[in-house]
Amino acid sequence: MSYCPLCQTIIACERKVKDATVELGVSELLWNSALVMYDWRTMSLFSRVLSLEIVGKHVNQELVNFPVIQATLKEVLEVFPQAFVLSLDTGSRRMRNYQMNPHKEYRKSNKIIFPVSHQDDLLHPKTLVYTVEEKHG
Repeated sequence: MSYCPLCQTIIACERKVKDATVELGVSELLWNSALVMYDWRTMSLFSRVLSLEIVGKHVNQELVNFPVIQATLKEVLEVFPQAFVLSLDTGSRRMRNYQMNPHKEYRKSNKIIFPVSHQDDLLHPKTLVYTVEEKHG
């Protein structure tokens, strides 16, 4: 499971591509203003937006996604009062303030800092859009 604070996308996917198990991490690369994931073993790159391998030996191979929802901790605990929450004590030397959103000012702005392949005037460029994938068969 991975979250991109720039485009506010969440992805949860199967760790299999073809017959290989992938070890996905978040690269520091962007594509269409969204973080790109990578496989630690093969250094293949995966688009979070398309759920697709974009660089590597299985280019255009889709990731199998699991349904996810975006909710606040308060909302989750109201529905699932026994839910487990990850510790903020990550063991990392780089201490981060997880209570603060480092992209808050960017979210308020109309400006897109990083390029995207398609824009139109229908919605504000950073409008949060929910999608439903329909599978046939």
